[in-house]
Amino acid sequence: METPKHYEAKITPAEYIHANDLDFFRGNVVKYVSRDKRKNGAEDIRKAIWYCERLLKEIGDERTE
Repeated sequence: METPKHYEAKITPAEYIHANDLDFFRGNVVKYVSRDKRKNGAEDIRKAIWYCERLLKEIGDERTE
């Protein structure tokens, strides 16, 4: 399968997500901020923020040192 143009980079988001063993929420943050300039702009940033907020709910709002 060919990589869509909005994901073309030195390393694709999928490769980065896989190489760093990111979970679903973190992976989606990477995906959306990696493509915002080439695809949906502010909409993709809003989606990344949504996934960040969802991740905070999952891990709690505690600060780690």
